[in-house]
This record gives sequence, C-alpha cells and structure tokens, in this order.
Amino acid sequence: MRLLILLLSFLITSTCFACECVMMPLVYHVQKSDFIAKVKVLKVSEPTVDGQYQDAQIEILELFKGKKISTIRVWANLKTDCDLRVSENSTWLIFAQNNSAGFLRFDLCSGSLQLDRNFKSREYPNAQNNWTKSIERKLSVLRYLKSNHLTAPNEYDLALESIEKKYEDLRGYSVLKDKFSVYQITVEKNLSISKVKALKEFDNKALSDSLLSYLKVNKKVNSHKVSGIKKRTKLIIIYYYYDADEKNKSFISRNDL
Repeated sequence: MRLLILLLSFLITSTCFACECVMMPLVYHVQKSDFIAKVKVLKVSEPTVDGQYQDAQIEILELFKGKKISTIRVWANLKTDCDLRVSENSTWLIFAQNNSAGFLRFDLCSGSLQLDRNFKSREYPNAQNNWTKSIERKLSVLRYLKSNHLTAPNEYDLALESIEKKYEDLRGYSVLKDKFSVYQITVEKNLSISKVKALKEFDNKALSDSLLSYLKVNKKVNSHKVSGIKKRTKLIIIYYYYDADEKNKSFISRNDL
C-alpha cells in the first residue's frame, strides 16, 4: 500500500519536473491562495492564440476562501509540457491567486485538483479508492479551517522542522473518525517557540499525547528569508493519519497524500 500511495501521489499531484512544480501540503496552498472552492465547470472558452489562457464559467458548490465569482482564468499553457486541461462539466477543487492584472487564475502547480477524475482500475486497482479518500480528507480539513477562521495559517512563510526523527514512535495506532489533527504553534519575534497547542486531536488519546509531546520537544522554526519577524504569530500544523495495511503499520505525516 505504501508504494501505491507514493505512486498515486505522483500521478495526482501538481508535481511536474519539467514544469518545476513542487509537491506541497494542503496548508501551504491555503496560505498562498486568494480563492479556494469546490466548483463545477460549466463552460470553457477557446484558448488564447498562444494557448496560454482560457476562461472558465463556474458554479461554486462550496466556498472555503475568498469571494463568490462566476468566472475564473485557467493558465492552461496548452502548447507546453505544463498544460492544464479543464473540461466542461467537470468538478474541481480550485486554489487560485490574484495576478498582477487583478484577476484570479489557477494552473498546474496551484494545488488544484479535478475531483471527478477516473482511474483505470486494471492498471491501478486501488487508485480510485485512494483518490476518493484523499479528496475527502482535503475537504474535511478545508471545512475545519474555514469554520475556525484559520485561512491564513502561516503569514511569514515559516517552516517547522524536526530536530530528531521519532516518527517510529507514532506508528501502529488506530484512529476511528477524522483522519487529521491540527496544532497551533506560537512563534515569537526571534523565531523561538513559546507554546504548542492542540486545536483538534486524533480520537486516540495515546497517539494524541505522544504527538503533542513530540511537537513540544522535537521541533524548531526557521525561515530562509528572515532571522526574525515583526510580531508574534501563530503557525498552523496539520498531521494526517494513514491506516495500516497487510505489510505496514499505520502512520502519520504532514504530507496529505
């Protein structure tokens, strides 16, 4: 299953070496996006002459961040290796940003996903099921962040890094309900951590206690841009739970596969 998850994450994410896209966790795209929504694409315009852009008329099914809109621009890049093809009557989870011209657009690397994508069952027998679980997990997290007004989870682009790798101690637990947990890290001006708070824990107390202990001891914050920040800030960290299979124990990760 672990190999299948890695293969599926390669197939379904925005990672594209020719386009230099990097696989980033969901919380990163929440931070960077001005508009996040589950939408149905009603109509797609003909591409511009250079194949770079298309306009899509959309129906918003669920809005997570930003204002309601009816049209969005697709940075399609149809004449390159970075092409993004958006079909009419398809359903998408869109992460979009405002560009310098003032309109919203999304592209291959924005984190956007076609929700009703179909996989060939013979070639990838478990891919469709894993894809559905991945989408449900992402939507659950987005609903939680919206309902708790956590739509700007990392304003200073800080990174939480582990000092010691002790994830092995967090394997083998069972989680019944929501497969994600949310933590809030208080970061001071000098980038020191003054507090770690659990906002939403797994329903397994032993796992939750172990993870909170791990976060309080085995972490540090850094920034490649600055040595300090202007004010105290809150950093949101999300951990995802993945069930055991016949060969591997259950595990948690900050990557939403």
